Amino acid sequence: MKKIIAVFIALCLFLAETFAEKYIAVDWERKEHFVIDDRVNVRSSPGLSGEKLFQLNAGDSVKITDYSRDWEWLWAEGYYAPWYKISCEKGEGYINGRYVSTKEIWADFDNDGMNELFACLSTSGEKNSPVSEYKASFSNVDENHVLIKNGIIIPIDLSGFYEGSLSKDPSYKFVEGSRLTPQVNFLVVNTGFGDGGGGWGEDRYFYFIGEKLRYFVTLNWYSYEMAEDHSEKLEFAGKTAKIHISHTEYKDGRESDTRNDTREYLWDGRNFSEK
Repeated sequence: MKKIIAVFIALCLFLAETFAEKYIAVDWERKEHFVIDDRVNVRSSPGLSGEKLFQLNAGDSVKITDYSRDWEWLWAEGYYAPWYKISCEKGEGYINGRYVSTKEIWADFDNDGMNELFACLSTSGEKNSPVSEYKASFSNVDENHVLIKNGIIIPIDLSGFYEGSLSKDPSYKFVEGSRLTPQVNFLVVNTGFGDGGGGWGEDRYFYFIGEKLRYFVTLNWYSYEMAEDHSEKLEFAGKTAKIHISHTEYKDGRESDTRNDTREYLWDGRNFSEK
């Protein structure tokens, strides 16, 4: 009987997650974003009844000039999404947020001398959940990661490298590995938490070989006030990547133990292998 109840509860949780409403989280602080699909309509008013003015394609830059909570939200391809008033090279109008990036980086990820756009949507179970406010956005989940190169949309299964959802409102950064031979550049995904008395963070390093995304390593740090500090830092040189690890513990307010270690990886131009 207990087994049946457990199965029933698991099924209920699965159905609740599967059919839960998802909303595109609204980023109303950053104004410039990018279109992440092709032939996206820009309309004369916020809604499907608005006249079609022109279309935008993947990689086109848009500046959000206005957003209202009272405007219609559109159910589009699995999400409820807001409408934005935007301006761009083609003019002004209204575009649905399902097709506009929430987070993005414009950089040369594959080290071919040309920049690519890495972008994604941030979703929430709560309508009007902002991206940038800590308390409201900490449970946001980033989805629909894409790499846009020369107008071509390449889906990126970033969540496939994780055991669970890519949540905790991650941030993204570009790290140039210019000291590696041959050079490789990294997309770094950061998740973490801090409240003044301590915190933790993870930096996951990914890189592209052509259009294929590969995972390299995760750097961790955590700090608990007058209890322990832990940090991991990368150093590149030639065909070697070194991770310098430092760990310090405290007792009665004083440093009681410090340990330092190094892990080394060899880089062959496609893969990293630990020495």
